[in-house]
Amino acid sequence: MYRRKAIEKIHFEVGKYISERKIDEVVVVGKEAKAIVEAIEKSGNKAITTHCFESNCEAVSYIKESFKEEIVFSILSSMSAILNSLI
Repeated sequence: MYRRKAIEKIHFEVGKYISERKIDEVVVVGKEAKAIVEAIEKSGNKAITTHCFESNCEAVSYIKESFKEEIVFSILSSMSAILNSLI
């Protein structure tokens, strides 16, 4: 239980950090990552569009369908599965 709370807190802190930056869109995957979206929404920063998916496949499909032109994006992940799916 303690570990889960610690992970949620870290993700929430990441969301707070993101909410203070000039970022257009955030895509997260998984239960713990929902805390990132919660922090962004709680910050009141309406300029950031957020999307939360349950699986990497859903997120990759969304990214591939939504971003047809060349874009710059950053991936923060504890696992590289999503990165491998995008390349």
